[in-house]
Order: sequence, then C-alpha cells, then structure tokens
Amino acid sequence: MHDDSVQTNKLEILGKLTASLIHEIRNSLSVIKFNLEYLEMLKAELPENANESVADSAAATSRIQYLVDNLLSFSRKSPGNYEYVSVNRIAEDVGNIIQVSASKRNIKVNYNFDYRIPRLYIDSNKIFQVFINIVTNAVESIEGTGEVFLKSYVRKDLVDDIFIWEITDTGKGIADSEKDKIFNDFFTNKKNGTGLGLGVCKRLLEDNNAEISFVSESGKGTSFFIKFYSDQNQALL
Repeated sequence: MHDDSVQTNKLEILGKLTASLIHEIRNSLSVIKFNLEYLEMLKAELPENANESVADSAAATSRIQYLVDNLLSFSRKSPGNYEYVSVNRIAEDVGNIIQVSASKRNIKVNYNFDYRIPRLYIDSNKIFQVFINIVTNAVESIEGTGEVFLKSYVRKDLVDDIFIWEITDTGKGIADSEKDKIFNDFFTNKKNGTGLGLGVCKRLLEDNNAEISFVSESGKGTSFFIKFYSDQNQALL
C-alpha cells in the first residue's frame, strides 16, 4: 500500500509540473518556428542543402508541437476526440515520418497493412502518439543497420475479430530482467529517458479499448502487438 501511495504521489506531482513545463516548451517552440518561417521566406537565397535542413527542422518542430499538445491533453484527462478512423492510415503517417530519420541511420522501414480492417471509433491523436512512440523506440533499439516491420492483420477468436497492429524490429531486444518493468511509470533504460513512454502508451490504448503486449529476445529484436477489438463500433472503409 505504501508503494502505491508513493507512486500515486509521483504521478500527481508530475501532473502539476506538466502544465508549467509545456508552457515553457511552447514558448521556445514559438521562437524556433518563427525563425524557421523567416528562413523559409529566404528560400530562393539559400543553397539546396540548407533548405532541406530547414524543411526537416520545421517538420520536427511540428511533431514536437503535436506531441506536447497531446501530453497536455493527457495530463488534463481530456475526454478525447473520438471518431471513425483507419488505423492503417495512422500507421502510414507514422511510417512516413519515421522513414526520414531511419534512412539516415541505414534502417529500412517495411510496410504490410491489411486494408480489410475497418475504421474504428478511436481518438486518432492518442493512437498516433502511441504508434510514433513505439516505432521510434524500435528504430532507436537498432545499432548499425537493421529493419523495422510495420504490419496489420485480422485474427479471429471464438466470438469476435481482433485487429492487430504489429511493430517488429531487429534491434537489441529487451533483457529478461526488464520485461516486467517496461510499462511501469518512470522506468527507462535510456540514458536521457523519462520512463514515461510505454506507461503512457498503455494508458492511452486503454482509453481506446485497446491492449498492448510484446515478445522479445535479447540480442534478436522485439515485437509489440496492439490489439483493437471488433466491438468498437467499427465502420467499413
């Protein structure tokens, strides 16, 4: 009970700090975006490689802004913005974003989506945040060259269809001693990590009536499975 109280207190403190931290981050992002917009106005005067750097920086800034807004929404326990959305399309967007940074590290991102999967009644912003977090982790787990595989498929159980989005990497895997900890709040094995990633992902998925699981072998890679269920007021594409 004592440990639960300590953990709850940590989360309450984190929630109180989030708003002030995000305010400071937003101010800094505004300055960066203003300067990038100014550089974009000078596009004709800049060399091609400089314009590519500006474009990459602008895209990265927009992604940070998006994730910051979602974190603020999550910390406020927002009821969410639920609508009928194609999970495959969210996955495609994430893959396209990650492909840029992955290719610079000689990592190939592969796609294999089952387009029979219907649209699901979910919060697309929250699912996007989950997907980009997990795919980023997959890319960062690879040392040197490697591959990340993104795929979706339908699996039938005794009653309903289960729609699964799978992320597999050829990275370093997860040590056995860490497997029961990775969804804990504040746990991280990254030097500069916050330990919020997978714990937040798990709760965001629960908000969308979805589940996450994984299998991993140290030194051989990891696969994450995100499961959506057919009783989510699905709609045909």
